[in-house]
Amino acid sequence: MPSDLEQLRRDVSLSETAARYGCRLQRNGQEHVACCPFHTEETPSFTIFRGQDGIERFHCFGCGASGDVLDFVQQIKGVDLAEAVRILDGSGHIRPKVSPRSQQVQDAYEGITPLTPPSEPIKQGARIRLYNPKRKGDRSEWGSFSPSMVFPYRRADGALTGYVLRHDLADGGKETPMVMFARLPDGSETWCRYPFPKPRPLYGLETLGKVQQVIVVEGEKCRDRLAQKTGRTVISWAGGTQGVKHTDWSPLAGRDVVIWPDFDAPGLSTADEIAAILSGLGARVRLTGFADAKAASDLAPFTHADWQAGRLPAKGWDSADAVDAGWTRLELDAFMRATVRRYVPASAAPPPEKPGPEKPGKTEKQGKSGPKIAPPGADGIDRMPEWFPSQPFGSEVWLARIFNEHLEQACGGRIVRADGKFWAYGPSAWRPIPEQKIRLAMHAFDAIGIGPKEKPLKLGRHMLDGIVNELGTRIADPGFFDNPAIGVNALNCTVTLDDRGKVICREHNPDDRFRFTISADYNLHTESHPPEGSLLHRLLYGTFLGDPDAAHKIDLIAEMLGAAAFGLATRIRQPKAFILLGETANNGKSTIASLFRALLPEGSVSSISPAFFNDEKRIINLAGKAANVADELSAAAIAGEEFKAAVTGNPLEGRSLYRNVESFMPRALHCFTTNTLPRFNGGIDRGLRRRLVVIQFNRSIPDKEVIPDIAERIADEELELLLGLAVAGAQRLKRNGHYTIPESSKEALNSWLLLDPLNEWFDIRVQPTDSEPSGGWLRTARLFEDFRKWAIDQGYRESFLPPVNTFSQRLKSMPDVRLVRFANGMIAQGVALKESAASAMSYGDVF
Repeated sequence: MPSDLEQLRRDVSLSETAARYGCRLQRNGQEHVACCPFHTEETPSFTIFRGQDGIERFHCFGCGASGDVLDFVQQIKGVDLAEAVRILDGSGHIRPKVSPRSQQVQDAYEGITPLTPPSEPIKQGARIRLYNPKRKGDRSEWGSFSPSMVFPYRRADGALTGYVLRHDLADGGKETPMVMFARLPDGSETWCRYPFPKPRPLYGLETLGKVQQVIVVEGEKCRDRLAQKTGRTVISWAGGTQGVKHTDWSPLAGRDVVIWPDFDAPGLSTADEIAAILSGLGARVRLTGFADAKAASDLAPFTHADWQAGRLPAKGWDSADAVDAGWTRLELDAFMRATVRRYVPASAAPPPEKPGPEKPGKTEKQGKSGPKIAPPGADGIDRMPEWFPSQPFGSEVWLARIFNEHLEQACGGRIVRADGKFWAYGPSAWRPIPEQKIRLAMHAFDAIGIGPKEKPLKLGRHMLDGIVNELGTRIADPGFFDNPAIGVNALNCTVTLDDRGKVICREHNPDDRFRFTISADYNLHTESHPPEGSLLHRLLYGTFLGDPDAAHKIDLIAEMLGAAAFGLATRIRQPKAFILLGETANNGKSTIASLFRALLPEGSVSSISPAFFNDEKRIINLAGKAANVADELSAAAIAGEEFKAAVTGNPLEGRSLYRNVESFMPRALHCFTTNTLPRFNGGIDRGLRRRLVVIQFNRSIPDKEVIPDIAERIADEELELLLGLAVAGAQRLKRNGHYTIPESSKEALNSWLLLDPLNEWFDIRVQPTDSEPSGGWLRTARLFEDFRKWAIDQGYRESFLPPVNTFSQRLKSMPDVRLVRFANGMIAQGVALKESAASAMSYGDVF
């Protein structure tokens, strides 16, 4: 038996056994430390070490408990030796039977007083002698070592509190004691192993100032390396995973905090613990870095190229490892942006309420309500029942009513039929329910019992059509989306603008009638201008590099994005359609146009060319869209009435295949890309001129500056920056009431209009005049003859020219022209032919 016990002591790991019984062990060189399971304490006094005989033993410097693995099990389970052996043999239950004893234990730090540190700092590599109160009376009561790293902890005003020192051990391990200058009970003053007073200060607290965004990392080394490399504000804390609850996190209240945890289970768990604390302090909390510790590899060092190749680092990888592996500032920033994610607290189920008698007059509004749970919306269709109960009636009208009741319950609210689709709200926007899924859910009516005799219902295609039709009739609200709120849904809030253009963030609300949510968070401190070095900055400023009005072009792009996202495109005084003109190769216009799809979620951007605006089966796809981006352009389509209605937000009619005609209010911003501007055969009226803006792309981007898939990368890595740019553009548009039009855009539009022969003739041969010429005002017939002769001389085909009656109508829309009808014909007052053109005319020619 003694030999068996000896073998059991050697074979069973005490540290693993203690961990299974709930001890949160921390490695301290060759030892493990934790709070003692046998008495109540807040600082670790329980130590597991390996004796000279190779057997693991424990000792508590607080209560004096000690022994080996058998002693540990006997004490924590409250059993005798035989039962402890049986437990360690594997037949026992890993659950302590005894609670930590609330006994009075001598405080190892009693009589020790922290003092203001001396002016001479502790230096890296310089040997230091330390007093250890927990080893009082032991040979190791006094010790010395040369710290490989020194981390000073300071108050917010920069005054020194103490140090965390890194001591590299001979076996490759390390210890990181907290050290303060103190007066011992005998009156001597020395550096002492002494935990910082609780709540403990943050590491890097003195660098916070008024900065909004802060990065939290685990470990002082990580903090120093990341702060030095990125120039960002980075903080950490003392005491590792056990120190979180003892740290003063209040300086981060209300700030934008990004936590980069160590890539292992304890690191990720600690990050969640910190996130929960900071959320309670009103901070905006996100996490960055890898999230699945089980997927860790053995790859070390882990380079930026490894990450881009889709590989994962080794267990325990952290920000300091990235810096040591040669990651640059831009690479670190890109990694953090690409892996950032919202902190989602674990939802705790409320305790069941005790049943009791209802009090008269008691309502559900009494008491404190819990957190608001977002409805599932369109996803609720998947929760519909597999079969319906028997029904008293089997008509299509009755079944549509029953189906609507179940659908509203499954989707968490009202169902609406509008713009030819079924809609449900949730989690943050109105989303369409595919009709195919509605029909599949209706299959649950098949063979149910109908009436008192439970006659089976025979459900077929025609009856399904009837139930769907009656459901649509029951919940129809054709104008439901006609007047949505001015704003945009972000993941964390709804962003709106007041009358002065001030940004307001508030909760999502179904009454806003929004039909999409941008997959990014927005806060009032979100950057409104892309920082230098970001992909978005490189795209915008690289595209318009060298243009004298580049700043105005970038402002206009921001306003276009904002107008689309906020639904402002058709709701300002002068709605516009935008034409991105690039006559050279690789000019960036298509990439700029793709920013709409990068910002707006799938399904909110259409691609309908103006040539198909008169196609009712195509135009219906414009309903509910925030932007329409296409690359086909024709003058005839632009001059059509449907184009004007789409740009200005006037009602349009369209229908899906085999469906009835639906009327809807278009809200999309229109953006078209082209290499050449088309000619207007029949001219262009003043109303249309006010609706068009041409943005010129003059620069060919050199191959060395081209970033492959830059728009997709912006959507993946910098969506918050893109949203911030759009919000800033919407603000400016709301305040000004109009778009920022660059001078080059005005010139380009004027040049385009001159592609029309009538405009070109009027510009070259006609001049305004306040007084009647000596030969009298010219008849429109004579002006037409001059126009016709000039146009043929310029090479225009006669069949290309407008007839005389169309000429008169268009002449009326020209600047300064007043047409007056006399008995002998129509006279054009306010203009005259230029002298070179009129020299051959006589009074008789006119009358």
